Amino acid sequence: GDGEPYTFQERPAQISFYTQDEWIIDERWVLKTGLRLEYQDASKAANLGPRLALRYNIDEYSLLKFASGLYYQFLNIK
Repeated sequence: GDGEPYTFQERPAQISFYTQDEWIIDERWVLKTGLRLEYQDASKAANLGPRLALRYNIDEYSLLKFASGLYYQFLNIK
């Protein structure tokens, strides 16, 4: 960098919106999709984070679940 120390904002504004939908494919399979929009005023950055989850019901007591998505964390540097 330029040799200047970083200063951190104490209260940057962050706005987030999230939407999700669920599809029951059949009695064993369930698919969930989602999308998160995040905006932070300190960096003027907006990010879209898609989410996906798939569940398989083995029986009434057991299930397998796979979930994935993009997640963001802002570093509040001024």
